[in-house]
Amino acid sequence: HLKSVVLYTKEDSVLPPYDTCALNFIAAYREFMSHFTAFGYRDIIYLGREDQWESRACFRVLAEFGKKKAESLVETAGYPSKPSWGNYYDALYDRLKNGKIPDVVFTVNDVAAAQACKCLNEFKLKVPQHVAVVGSDNQMLSSFCSPSIASIDRNYEQVAALLYEMLMKRINQTDAEFEYRKIDCSCVFRESADIISKF
Repeated sequence: HLKSVVLYTKEDSVLPPYDTCALNFIAAYREFMSHFTAFGYRDIIYLGREDQWESRACFRVLAEFGKKKAESLVETAGYPSKPSWGNYYDALYDRLKNGKIPDVVFTVNDVAAAQACKCLNEFKLKVPQHVAVVGSDNQMLSSFCSPSIASIDRNYEQVAALLYEMLMKRINQTDAEFEYRKIDCSCVFRESADIISKF
């Protein structure tokens, strides 16, 4: 039996009988959703796979805003993989080709968000004037894209610090009660989410 173990998860779930550090996407998605809906942006989609941690968190928050997963998911799993995850571009391309233009596109990461911006541009849709785009993982290059990409920062430095703290405590107190602690992701607002009111 391993006593000095701390588990890390991207989902809000307790994993007994071990100490657990969870990354919480919910608060960040909720803040972005509140921002968009306050300005009249209602048609919000998620571009990615249904089985991803980020997508499950996004759909939980979309449900709070009265959105159904079946209406919001643009599933990419059925598209052939390409270099740099080109299937995100392809999935959005097919949706736009059929005249389904969303107000907001959430994606699994910033690379997928950059693909979404490129795809929208090819349909003469400006980001964020016509469609807002949000990535996830706050990659360094996202601030240098044009437009710069709004993102969800996973705060990995905080995660690493907390994991170290929990592990040292477990090593020194092997019989202590198991802990479940969360690190909240945070919103990074950049040009791709710099919207104006639709009212």
